[in-house]
Amino acid sequence: MRETHKIVVEITTTSPAIGFFWHRKWLISPVHCLVEAHRRTGKPSRKHSENFEIDGVKGTLVVSHHYHTYWEDEKKGAEVLVDLLCDMFRVDVEKLQIKKSTMWALDWIKRRQVIPVQELMVIEDRKKKKKMRNLLNVEDVEQILTNSRCSAHDVTLWAEIPPDLKYLTFTPANFKYLILLNRTWLTLNILFDLCETCQEITIAGSNFRLCEMKQIIKHWLMNKMKSIEDLRFEVSGFARDRLEILENLIEHLTNLYEETNIE
Repeated sequence: MRETHKIVVEITTTSPAIGFFWHRKWLISPVHCLVEAHRRTGKPSRKHSENFEIDGVKGTLVVSHHYHTYWEDEKKGAEVLVDLLCDMFRVDVEKLQIKKSTMWALDWIKRRQVIPVQELMVIEDRKKKKKMRNLLNVEDVEQILTNSRCSAHDVTLWAEIPPDLKYLTFTPANFKYLILLNRTWLTLNILFDLCETCQEITIAGSNFRLCEMKQIIKHWLMNKMKSIEDLRFEVSGFARDRLEILENLIEHLTNLYEETNIE
Protein backbone atom coordinates (compact mmCIF):
# COMPACT_ATOMS: atom_id res chain seq x y z
CA MET A 1 0.00 0.00 0.00
CA ARG A 2 1.45 3.36 -1.01
CA GLU A 3 1.94 5.85 1.82
CA THR A 4 -0.17 8.99 1.50
CA HIS A 5 1.83 12.19 1.81
CA LYS A 6 0.22 15.46 2.84
CA ILE A 7 1.30 18.88 1.67
CA VAL A 8 2.15 21.18 4.57
CA VAL A 9 2.95 24.86 4.12
CA GLU A 10 4.72 26.91 6.78
CA ILE A 11 4.36 30.61 6.09
CA THR A 12 5.69 32.15 9.29
CA THR A 13 8.90 33.77 8.08
CA THR A 14 10.11 35.63 5.02
CA SER A 15 11.02 32.21 3.59
CA PRO A 16 7.86 30.09 3.24
CA ALA A 17 8.60 26.35 3.39
CA ILE A 18 6.62 23.64 1.64
CA GLY A 19 7.02 19.96 2.45
CA PHE A 20 5.41 16.58 2.93
CA PHE A 21 4.16 15.61 6.35
CA TRP A 22 2.44 12.74 8.11
CA HIS A 23 2.71 13.56 11.84
CA ARG A 24 0.37 15.62 14.01
CA LYS A 25 3.06 17.91 15.44
CA TRP A 26 4.08 19.39 12.18
CA LEU A 27 6.49 22.28 12.58
CA ILE A 28 8.50 21.73 9.42
CA SER A 29 11.99 20.35 10.00
CA PRO A 30 14.75 19.98 7.38
CA VAL A 31 13.94 16.27 7.26
CA HIS A 32 10.44 16.91 5.93
CA CYS A 33 11.06 20.13 4.02
CA LEU A 34 10.99 19.78 0.25
CA VAL A 35 11.40 23.34 -0.96
CA GLU A 36 11.72 26.88 0.42
CA ALA A 37 10.83 30.18 -1.22
CA HIS A 38 13.21 33.04 -0.41
CA ARG A 39 13.07 36.71 -1.28
CA ARG A 40 15.80 37.56 -3.75
CA THR A 41 18.09 40.16 -2.19
CA GLY A 42 20.96 39.56 -4.62
CA LYS A 43 22.54 36.76 -6.57
CA PRO A 44 22.60 33.35 -4.82
CA SER A 45 25.96 32.75 -3.16
CA ARG A 46 26.31 29.22 -4.54
CA LYS A 47 27.80 28.62 -7.96
CA HIS A 48 25.44 25.78 -8.84
CA SER A 49 22.17 27.56 -9.49
CA GLU A 50 19.61 27.37 -12.26
CA ASN A 51 17.20 30.01 -13.49
CA PHE A 52 13.68 28.86 -14.28
CA GLU A 53 10.20 30.17 -15.04
CA ILE A 54 6.85 28.77 -13.89
CA ASP A 55 3.60 30.27 -15.18
CA GLY A 56 5.41 33.45 -16.14
CA VAL A 57 7.04 33.85 -12.72
CA LYS A 58 10.85 33.80 -12.81
CA GLY A 59 13.01 32.33 -10.08
CA THR A 60 16.39 30.81 -9.29
CA LEU A 61 16.96 27.31 -7.91
CA VAL A 62 19.76 26.25 -5.55
CA VAL A 63 19.99 22.68 -4.22
CA SER A 64 21.32 22.08 -0.69
CA HIS A 65 19.76 19.18 1.28
CA HIS A 66 16.45 20.40 -0.14
CA TYR A 67 15.49 22.90 -2.82
CA HIS A 68 15.93 26.63 -2.23
CA THR A 69 14.18 28.98 -4.64
CA TYR A 70 14.72 32.73 -4.93
CA TRP A 71 12.05 35.15 -6.17
CA GLU A 72 11.45 38.86 -6.47
CA ASP A 73 8.25 38.22 -4.49
CA GLU A 74 8.50 35.20 -2.17
CA LYS A 75 4.72 35.20 -1.66
CA LYS A 76 4.14 34.67 -5.37
CA GLY A 77 6.91 32.09 -5.37
CA ALA A 78 5.25 30.12 -2.58
CA GLU A 79 1.92 30.17 -4.42
CA VAL A 80 3.50 28.93 -7.65
CA LEU A 81 5.40 26.15 -5.86
CA VAL A 82 2.37 24.91 -3.92
CA ASP A 83 0.22 24.87 -7.06
CA LEU A 84 2.95 22.93 -8.87
CA LEU A 85 3.36 20.34 -6.10
CA CYS A 86 -0.37 19.89 -5.51
CA ASP A 87 -1.01 19.40 -9.23
CA MET A 88 1.93 17.00 -9.51
CA PHE A 89 0.76 14.74 -6.66
CA ARG A 90 -2.96 15.44 -7.11
CA VAL A 91 -3.47 16.62 -3.54
CA ASP A 92 -4.58 19.79 -1.76
CA VAL A 93 -2.91 21.70 1.05
CA GLU A 94 -3.91 19.92 4.26
CA LYS A 95 -1.89 21.80 6.88
CA LEU A 96 -1.13 25.51 7.07
CA GLN A 97 0.93 27.40 9.65
CA ILE A 98 0.79 31.19 9.75
CA LYS A 99 1.18 34.20 12.02
CA LYS A 100 -0.24 37.74 12.09
CA SER A 101 1.99 39.12 9.33
CA THR A 102 1.30 36.18 7.00
CA MET A 103 -2.49 35.96 7.25
CA TRP A 104 -2.56 36.72 3.51
CA ALA A 105 -2.08 32.96 3.10
CA LEU A 106 -5.66 32.38 4.31
CA ASP A 107 -7.11 34.24 1.32
CA TRP A 108 -4.72 32.48 -1.05
CA ILE A 109 -5.68 28.99 0.19
CA LYS A 110 -9.37 29.85 -0.02
CA ARG A 111 -8.92 30.92 -3.65
CA ARG A 112 -6.91 27.88 -4.70
CA GLN A 113 -8.97 25.03 -3.24
CA VAL A 114 -12.52 24.14 -2.25
CA ILE A 115 -11.55 21.46 0.28
CA PRO A 116 -10.86 22.88 3.79
CA VAL A 117 -7.38 22.48 5.24
CA GLN A 118 -7.19 19.73 7.82
CA GLU A 119 -5.27 21.80 10.34
CA LEU A 120 -4.58 25.52 10.72
CA MET A 121 -1.95 26.64 13.22
CA VAL A 122 -1.60 30.31 14.20
CA ILE A 123 1.56 31.09 16.17
CA GLU A 124 2.95 34.23 17.78
CA ASP A 125 4.48 36.86 15.54
CA ARG A 126 7.69 37.92 17.27
CA LYS A 127 10.65 39.96 16.12
CA LYS A 128 13.60 38.79 18.20
CA LYS A 129 15.93 41.69 17.48
CA LYS A 130 13.36 44.37 18.27
CA LYS A 131 11.64 42.31 20.99
CA MET A 132 8.27 43.25 19.52
CA ARG A 133 5.10 41.23 19.03
CA ASN A 134 2.67 41.69 16.18
CA LEU A 135 -0.60 40.85 17.93
CA LEU A 136 -3.80 39.60 16.39
CA ASN A 137 -6.74 41.97 16.65
CA VAL A 138 -10.37 41.10 17.38
CA GLU A 139 -11.21 41.01 13.67
CA ASP A 140 -8.39 38.51 13.05
CA VAL A 141 -9.69 36.24 15.81
CA GLU A 142 -13.21 36.39 14.37
CA GLN A 143 -11.97 35.50 10.88
CA ILE A 144 -10.03 32.52 12.25
CA LEU A 145 -12.73 31.18 14.57
CA THR A 146 -15.54 31.57 12.03
CA ASN A 147 -13.65 30.10 9.05
CA SER A 148 -14.61 33.19 7.06
CA ARG A 149 -11.21 33.63 5.37
CA CYS A 150 -10.14 30.01 5.13
CA SER A 151 -11.99 26.86 6.17
CA ALA A 152 -10.23 24.43 8.53
CA HIS A 153 -11.36 21.32 10.39
CA ASP A 154 -8.86 21.77 13.25
CA VAL A 155 -7.39 25.01 14.61
CA THR A 156 -4.45 25.50 16.96
CA LEU A 157 -4.32 29.04 18.32
CA TRP A 158 -0.98 29.75 19.99
CA ALA A 159 -0.88 33.44 19.13
CA GLU A 160 -1.43 36.19 21.66
CA ILE A 161 -5.04 37.43 21.65
CA PRO A 162 -5.96 41.09 22.26
CA PRO A 163 -6.90 41.66 25.92
CA ASP A 164 -10.01 43.63 24.94
CA LEU A 165 -11.67 40.42 23.71
CA LYS A 166 -13.95 39.76 26.68
CA TYR A 167 -16.73 37.85 24.92
CA LEU A 168 -17.58 36.59 21.44
CA THR A 169 -19.90 38.67 19.27
CA PHE A 170 -19.95 35.95 16.61
CA THR A 171 -20.79 32.26 16.35
CA PRO A 172 -17.66 30.07 16.14
CA ALA A 173 -17.38 27.46 13.40
CA ASN A 174 -18.07 23.81 14.11
CA PHE A 175 -14.44 22.75 14.49
CA LYS A 176 -13.63 19.10 14.98
CA TYR A 177 -10.66 19.98 17.17
CA LEU A 178 -9.58 23.26 18.76
CA ILE A 179 -6.39 23.84 20.77
CA LEU A 180 -6.06 27.08 22.73
CA LEU A 181 -3.24 28.48 24.81
CA ASN A 182 -4.88 29.66 28.02
CA ARG A 183 -4.20 33.36 28.49
CA THR A 184 -6.11 36.16 30.17
CA TRP A 185 -8.40 36.49 27.15
CA LEU A 186 -9.92 33.03 27.64
CA THR A 187 -12.81 33.82 29.94
CA LEU A 188 -15.55 31.41 30.96
CA ASN A 189 -18.04 33.16 28.67
CA ILE A 190 -15.76 32.66 25.66
CA LEU A 191 -15.13 29.02 26.58
CA PHE A 192 -18.86 28.36 26.95
CA ASP A 193 -19.53 29.89 23.52
CA LEU A 194 -16.85 27.71 21.94
CA CYS A 195 -18.33 24.62 23.59
CA GLU A 196 -21.64 25.34 21.86
CA THR A 197 -20.18 24.60 18.41
CA CYS A 198 -16.83 22.77 18.73
CA GLN A 199 -16.54 19.00 19.17
CA GLU A 200 -13.19 18.75 20.98
CA ILE A 201 -11.29 21.49 22.83
CA THR A 202 -7.93 21.34 24.55
CA ILE A 203 -6.83 24.19 26.81
CA ALA A 204 -3.03 24.10 26.99
CA GLY A 205 -1.38 25.63 30.04
CA SER A 206 -4.69 25.98 31.84
CA ASN A 207 -4.74 28.46 34.72
CA PHE A 208 -8.43 28.27 35.59
CA ARG A 209 -9.02 28.40 39.32
CA LEU A 210 -11.04 25.92 41.36
CA CYS A 211 -14.14 28.12 41.45
CA GLU A 212 -14.04 28.46 37.65
CA MET A 213 -13.59 24.72 37.16
CA LYS A 214 -16.67 24.15 39.30
CA GLN A 215 -18.65 26.53 37.08
CA ILE A 216 -17.50 24.64 33.98
CA ILE A 217 -18.65 21.32 35.46
CA LYS A 218 -21.99 22.79 36.49
CA HIS A 219 -22.47 24.30 33.03
CA TRP A 220 -21.79 20.92 31.46
CA LEU A 221 -24.22 19.08 33.75
CA MET A 222 -26.95 21.56 32.82
CA ASN A 223 -26.59 20.40 29.18
CA LYS A 224 -25.49 23.84 28.01
CA MET A 225 -22.46 22.55 26.09
CA LYS A 226 -24.38 21.21 23.12
CA SER A 227 -21.58 20.19 20.76
CA ILE A 228 -18.62 19.45 22.99
CA GLU A 229 -17.60 15.80 23.19
CA ASP A 230 -14.18 16.15 24.78
CA LEU A 231 -12.93 19.08 26.88
CA ARG A 232 -9.37 18.83 28.18
CA PHE A 233 -7.25 21.02 30.43
CA GLU A 234 -3.49 20.51 30.17
CA VAL A 235 -1.33 21.80 33.02
CA SER A 236 2.44 22.01 33.37
CA GLY A 237 4.27 21.49 36.64
CA PHE A 238 2.73 20.33 39.89
CA ALA A 239 1.82 22.98 42.42
CA ARG A 240 1.46 21.96 46.05
CA ASP A 241 -2.28 22.55 46.01
CA ARG A 242 -2.86 20.63 42.74
CA LEU A 243 -3.91 17.44 44.54
CA GLU A 244 -6.20 19.38 46.86
CA ILE A 245 -7.86 21.06 43.87
CA LEU A 246 -8.37 17.69 42.18
CA GLU A 247 -9.92 16.20 45.32
CA ASN A 248 -12.25 19.19 45.66
CA LEU A 249 -13.32 18.85 42.03
CA ILE A 250 -14.07 15.15 42.44
CA GLU A 251 -16.11 15.85 45.55
CA HIS A 252 -17.94 18.70 43.83
CA LEU A 253 -18.67 16.55 40.76
CA THR A 254 -19.98 13.71 42.94
CA ASN A 255 -22.34 16.06 44.77
CA LEU A 256 -23.62 17.55 41.52
CA TYR A 257 -24.29 14.10 40.10
CA GLU A 258 -26.37 13.26 43.16
CA GLU A 259 -28.32 16.52 42.98
CA THR A 260 -28.80 16.73 39.19
CA ASN A 261 -31.02 14.52 37.06
CA ILE A 262 -28.72 13.67 34.16
CA GLU A 263 -30.20 12.14 31.02
